[in-house]
Amino acid sequence: MKTNEQVLNKKFNNITKKVFIAIAICAIILIATIAGIFISYNSFTSSYYYAEGVKETQKGNIYEAKNYLNMAMEEDPGGFKAKKAKHYLKTRLPKSDDISEQAIILHKKGVEAWKASKIEKARQYFLESIEESPEFDWPYYKIGHIYLFDDNNIDLAIKYIEQAKQINPDLYSARLYLAKAYLEKGRVLKKEEKYKDAIKYMKKSIREYEVAQNLEPEDKFITQDIEEAKDYINLIKKKFNTSK
Repeated sequence: MKTNEQVLNKKFNNITKKVFIAIAICAIILIATIAGIFISYNSFTSSYYYAEGVKETQKGNIYEAKNYLNMAMEEDPGGFKAKKAKHYLKTRLPKSDDISEQAIILHKKGVEAWKASKIEKARQYFLESIEESPEFDWPYYKIGHIYLFDDNNIDLAIKYIEQAKQINPDLYSARLYLAKAYLEKGRVLKKEEKYKDAIKYMKKSIREYEVAQNLEPEDKFITQDIEEAKDYINLIKKKFNTSK
């Protein structure tokens, strides 16, 4: 038969176990809460750095943008915004890290001139930017954009945008505008009834559009342009076969 002391000891042990379990549960909850706060904080700061990186890119501040985007990746590795920052850094920023400050300033002046419809001034600034840093990919496609949309000089547009692509194959804007330039070249050749050459450029346009779409899947207008190029090819083939 158990003595009172044994009964009390047993009750005490049971209570001790329950208290220990309760403390352990509270500790787990506390750790999880702190971890959640830490993760939320990292996610928040990563989002902030990503947003600042995008803003600096739009201002033309390349190194500031790269710095913010790198901080977004470091703050929350594997997080959603960190992945976006990595993608943005790859597809929107210049590939080279050796671009001079003077080249960046000249590029900014070119953008300002272009926005003010001072096309010749803009072209000159972009050319000077390239001369200052030949590995700077942005001004190449900006000059190409001017030749394509302001001067209607498709061949020179293609020449400059292809150079941007050669420097940085992952640059979304270069791929997109090259696709548009090829498409426009195909239209011109179709009007001139040079059907084989027209088809060649239409196919090149589709390939560039598809690359651009892989780089930026959210751009819904690319699909429309691809379909337009395919329609042109089908119409040309039909006419070409008929004329044969």
